[in-house]
Amino acid sequence: MTKLQKAYTYNVAQNSRVASFYDADRANVHQVLLQGDPALRILITDGALPVKLISFGAKTENEKVRVDWKTASEKNNSHFIVERSYNGKLFEEIGRVEGKGTTETETSYTFYDSKPLTGVSYYRLKQVDNSTVVDGNIVDGKSTYSTIVSVRREESKFFVVSPNPIADVAEIALNAPVKIRSWNLVNIAGQPVLKDQTGLKLNLSQLAAGEYILEVHTENGDVYHKKVVKK
Repeated sequence: MTKLQKAYTYNVAQNSRVASFYDADRANVHQVLLQGDPALRILITDGALPVKLISFGAKTENEKVRVDWKTASEKNNSHFIVERSYNGKLFEEIGRVEGKGTTETETSYTFYDSKPLTGVSYYRLKQVDNSTVVDGNIVDGKSTYSTIVSVRREESKFFVVSPNPIADVAEIALNAPVKIRSWNLVNIAGQPVLKDQTGLKLNLSQLAAGEYILEVHTENGDVYHKKVVKK
């Protein structure tokens, strides 16, 4: 049995169900594949987990993103960590909200991302149990993840080439927490014009007027495209 199978198999003492027959868990398996760590438990809306999550969502609100979640009950819950990703794979912590410890009362939480990304961004919730003491040593509490939700904001400032149209030289800017590794420029026929270039300056002074496609590669393996025009 693989580690993934072990992580999603219920024993008789729990509820005698196997995840392959449980739609909610099947959906969460997909989330695990996206998150890249099959050893992590997934925070679902039922079962014997420390926190029973009723809802989790995110939406734009003025210039911010509002992240809301609601719990039906909590057991030994230390805190929540709100995480954000620009590509749905690599997440970073952007905030922490204290939990209620142990409670059977329905509780609502709200967190504001005051510096959200442009374009599409992804959010997830990490629930952390209280630490325990074992043989005199402090053991960190276990972590549980929610499913991933997405938010779309204005995309015009996510990947910018300025000025565009370009007379000679333009600046490349990517509004994401990752660096640009290299870029290519191809003509409308798909033929490479500039290949494996580095830096954030796009020099088209030696090229003929017309339309081109700028292909940017990041250090994380992301690829973005934008049409540029040489005057």
